[in-house]
Amino acid sequence: MNNPCEHIKKSLRNIALIPEKDLEIFTESLQYKEYNKNTNILTEGENEQYIYFIHEGIVKSCTFIDKKEIIFNFTFKGDFVSSYVSFITGEPSEISLRTITDCKILRLQKNKLEELYKTHSTEHLSRKICEALYVSKVRRVHDLLKLSATERYIQLLEKEKYFKLIPLKDIARYL
Repeated sequence: MNNPCEHIKKSLRNIALIPEKDLEIFTESLQYKEYNKNTNILTEGENEQYIYFIHEGIVKSCTFIDKKEIIFNFTFKGDFVSSYVSFITGEPSEISLRTITDCKILRLQKNKLEELYKTHSTEHLSRKICEALYVSKVRRVHDLLKLSATERYIQLLEKEKYFKLIPLKDIARYL
């Protein structure tokens, strides 16, 4: 799907029954941005101002501990990503979001979302996006607690078309 707005609408329709008018209002509020490979979308310590939808590409969520990069999530085409704790609290982010490949992203700025809350019935839509972010994080924590590194590797292999694009050093830091 080449049209980013149609792509996000399709993804949102899959998670909630949303009136077409609300989808239109929502997508008009999005900003389209392209990022080159190995670019920070958000750097640890910055305040998160956006929720991102990946139209194309792969983003890793990472942090550094004792100068060693720790990767705790990969986000792929069709998924949402954000340093959500920073987004809702306004506190500095404890993670960085970094592109692994060239990325085409739609992003929604926090103050634009707050405007939409006041003037349109987008709270349901926003809640569904937040739920998707939450489910992604909980699944990752569950995987870390319950699955061996081998099982997590096999799980990553199931995303075959993306797997080949992730450098081996990043896969090792993720497992």
